Amino acid sequence: MCRLLSLRNKLSPLGVAALCLLAAAPSSAQPSANDPRVQMPQQLVRAKELARVAVVAARNLKEKSTHAIATIRGQLTGMPVSMVVEWVDKLEVTLPGQVRVAREVAKRTGAKMVLWADLSLPDQIFVYIAKGDAGRILVRSVRSEGSNDSRLEAMSLIVRSSVAALAAGAKIGFLPPPASQPVKAKVQTPACPPRPPKRRELLTGEVSYGVFGFGSEVSHGAQLGLTGRVLPWLRLGLSFRALQTMRADGPSALVVFERYPLGLEAIARWRRGRLGVEGGVGIWVERLQWTVTPKRVEVLASGETSRWVIAGQAFGGLSWRLIPSAALTLRLGVDLPHDTRPFEVQGPTREQVADPWPVQPWVLGGLRFALF
Repeated sequence: MCRLLSLRNKLSPLGVAALCLLAAAPSSAQPSANDPRVQMPQQLVRAKELARVAVVAARNLKEKSTHAIATIRGQLTGMPVSMVVEWVDKLEVTLPGQVRVAREVAKRTGAKMVLWADLSLPDQIFVYIAKGDAGRILVRSVRSEGSNDSRLEAMSLIVRSSVAALAAGAKIGFLPPPASQPVKAKVQTPACPPRPPKRRELLTGEVSYGVFGFGSEVSHGAQLGLTGRVLPWLRLGLSFRALQTMRADGPSALVVFERYPLGLEAIARWRRGRLGVEGGVGIWVERLQWTVTPKRVEVLASGETSRWVIAGQAFGGLSWRLIPSAALTLRLGVDLPHDTRPFEVQGPTREQVADPWPVQPWVLGGLRFALF
């Protein structure tokens, strides 16, 4: 090569020697592949993939936002990107909300990169930079006691370096938190006042008044009862009837009956809410007494003036609870006396004054109350 140079250019031997030395010297001045001067053009070529950068700006801080947009636009000058500005009334309060807005802006504008800045603080700026899909986000804080222009300039440099990093395929920042799902408000029912302890009603009393069939005559009077609990649904009771005198007026004589029966009862009782249902059986004993007043001289009363009567009983009833310790009661039943012989007086002929029924119905209404 040196001979060719000497022949064609007709150089002096010293010039040819110098050219040969230069050609044989190693090319140390040529930049290597790792030199930043080689990388920057590659970054700029890759930056073409970003194509568009969207800046989200808040109208409630329009003056500061306008200044920040101008500073960022100046730093991006010369880079193969276009910048669009999307105005919102104000930035969302939470980061998930801001990321949601960034995704919407990227979808609407086709931006590959979305950035926004919190300019509300007097001496600090928070800048947020996200890929268009908001898959990752970079957050930086610029804090200084200098002028706002210096903070904006520092922020715009962060934006420029982030654009270059994303263009080179680098990962920035972190994955944003997922958007919070709307939480269904739990309807809190008002706390109910504690229920009063259920009364055990070991012993109850009952006062009632009713009408009692006897025969063609009807008597009425009061009944007093006392019952004790044996099982939750079973009670045993003792009752007493104080009936008004019953008059049987015949053609020849007037017969007045006095009745004070005493009974023992077994009662099955169920209750649902305020309503109660009961049924039972019993046995009653009474010494039936009477007096005869003749209407004629020839009428003679029989020597018998009293009679022991035993009667079986069956009944059913309803109750309605007024308060925890008291209830209204209604009871229907029948008495089945073992002795139903008629009552007669002796005159010129035997005269029947009263004829007891073999089945004697009755009805009672009253008040039941718990003693303890």
